[in-house]
Amino acid sequence: MASSSSRGGRTGGEDDGHYQSHRLQLFKKSSIKQHNLQKRGAPITRNVIFTTQAPAAIGPYSQAIATKDLLFVSGQLPIDPSTGKMVDGDIGTKTQQILKNVAAIAKEAGTDLTKTLKTTIFLTDLGDFQAVNSAYGSFFPEAPPARSTVQVAALPLGSNIEIECILARQK
Repeated sequence: MASSSSRGGRTGGEDDGHYQSHRLQLFKKSSIKQHNLQKRGAPITRNVIFTTQAPAAIGPYSQAIATKDLLFVSGQLPIDPSTGKMVDGDIGTKTQQILKNVAAIAKEAGTDLTKTLKTTIFLTDLGDFQAVNSAYGSFFPEAPPARSTVQVAALPLGSNIEIECILARQK
């Protein structure tokens, strides 16, 4: 004979069945909502953003992709768009060049750095973190965006920094 559990006298097997049935009902409700949202939702339009004021992509990707409300800027390296070469200088100088490139791409898409929602910084040496913060902070003096900074083993073209961003688009 099965013993009572501390949950209202039901046996463990009954509780497990009730719990599984409840989870299935929630899943079905969730699936229906997702399905209905897909049926009602407008298709997402993607627009490729390109400007000569920022370096061209070095592979099969776009400088940025814009939707109605968001701009997704691909990872930018510290490349001077006028020469196509990496800038010389310390990590602060490289950070500034990258953010100038991002600003040029944002401008082409009808927005600006004040609308930055999220950035991701890739560094080959987290020892550069404070110097990057100093240069980065000058571009976002008020209400800085959400951000992640991670160390990676290597970056394209031997760079020691790359930054990608998500921005809101101006209406």
